Amino acid sequence: MLPWSLLEGLVDGGRCLILGVAYPTMVREAVERLRPKEVVVVETSHEVLDYETKAVQGDVAVKPVFTRVIERVVDLPSNSFDLVIAFNSLEKALQKRAFMTEVRRLLKENGRAVIATRLRTFLRRSGLGKKDFDNLLNTDGFRLEHKSVKRGQAVAVLTKSAKTY
Repeated sequence: MLPWSLLEGLVDGGRCLILGVAYPTMVREAVERLRPKEVVVVETSHEVLDYETKAVQGDVAVKPVFTRVIERVVDLPSNSFDLVIAFNSLEKALQKRAFMTEVRRLLKENGRAVIATRLRTFLRRSGLGKKDFDNLLNTDGFRLEHKSVKRGQAVAVLTKSAKTY
């Protein structure tokens, strides 16, 4: 599950981007807890997009965006989101560094990104290596605000820096 306590109030009335839906109630939970004006959901499955956009009730605009490759969302404008949530999407990206660069491109200045991913362990061969995850968190243009690693799951909250890249 996402660390909702770290995120509450971050988007209040702003725009939120969800890169990849990790579990069936994720978008509805994001709307309820974060109170955004708009949520854009990017997914590689038409079925998931259809289900998630119908599950949200209320006056929040939910825009579905289909993509074949999770690390490239060229249809969305740069510097347009207050928060990007990527829950177990990073390990699916073919080009991890390109994924992080795309997140930075989409975030507004001082916008936040929440990156959660499974880590590779002795018993689990899928996921990212801890060292690889740490290296990705050092992508230019981000400042690390929070990081936790528990039971093979890593979560980081990054803020887009004001500097030029």
